[in-house]
Amino acid sequence: MEVQDHMPHAYARRLAQRIARYLRRRYGATRVLLFGSLAAGYYNPDFSDIDVYFEGIRDVLVADAMADCKRNFGIADSSGRQRVHYVNAGQVNGHVRGEILRTSEEL
Repeated sequence: MEVQDHMPHAYARRLAQRIARYLRRRYGATRVLLFGSLAAGYYNPDFSDIDVYFEGIRDVLVADAMADCKRNFGIADSSGRQRVHYVNAGQVNGHVRGEILRTSEEL
């Protein structure tokens, strides 16, 4: 399962769940959340991206985890538009993190 040009809602959710399982099993993520349009209910299969937030991965492994996810699941569609957005807890400040936690759902 990978990024496609047109990702129906159900396909996008399954892809997000696969990414979450991978981050937990391979890298020990303690929390993986779906946020943004897919979680909020205004996802567009032709243009929206999948926003995945994760935490609990050791700092020395975060870059590897993100690279592995991009390689295994993709990041962009055939026109180069970013369709999966990976966000590590260490990349965001407290306000942004709070907003993500408030509007997200556990994967």
